[in-house]
Amino acid sequence: MCNSCGCQGWDDLDKSNFGKNITTDIIDEKIISNGYKFDKLDPNVWLIHDFISDEEKESILALSEKPEIWGGFYLKHVEDRSEARYGSRDVNETKTEVTENWDDKVAHISDHTPLGSLFMERLKQFYFDGCEYDFRAFGIIQRMWEGVQLKAHYDQYVDMRMAWAAVLYINDDYNNGEFFFTFKDIELKPPSKSLLIFPTWLEYHHGVKYVTKGPVRYVMPAFIWSSPERYDVEWEGH
Repeated sequence: MCNSCGCQGWDDLDKSNFGKNITTDIIDEKIISNGYKFDKLDPNVWLIHDFISDEEKESILALSEKPEIWGGFYLKHVEDRSEARYGSRDVNETKTEVTENWDDKVAHISDHTPLGSLFMERLKQFYFDGCEYDFRAFGIIQRMWEGVQLKAHYDQYVDMRMAWAAVLYINDDYNNGEFFFTFKDIELKPPSKSLLIFPTWLEYHHGVKYVTKGPVRYVMPAFIWSSPERYDVEWEGH
């Protein structure tokens, strides 16, 4: 079993759906036509370079230095998700996944800057015209410092209506803290200002290795939902 989310190990998985290609939703040519360069890491995984500008990066980093935006949000939002999905805020009772020592790692920034909405509008340009996804803003900054990891998981474990994950890398001067896919030979440390896009189902089970001594790792995760009728609670784990 997976230590973080309780899913089966690789040898026990039903892999009949592994390897399916969903590039009808996101099109290489649309990324190119919007002026971006990218690496195709897998039929369904894109690393898009220079997704944001230097000025936008510096603005996010300046915001991340404000102590008042940090702390007290993560557990409350996990409890909100638990209540929305199961009718109870008791995360132990509902067996809602909780990442330990994460309460000071997540800041909600939608009230502080319009950049999160701008970034999502930019991302929408890469998707198939007329797709009926629920695109929400990059409303969160996530930080990881020495001794912090993100345990391996897959996002549809939280809600099957999640379709895509997009992780915006603000800086790359931290030490270790590599992103990896559990069931694929993919491990990387994306460059600053790049955007990593991948599906949310089990094949793309993923995590982040421990960050070691040095600068803090900053990212902005976002999710694209297959249905707008979802729980109106953002998911912070990436």
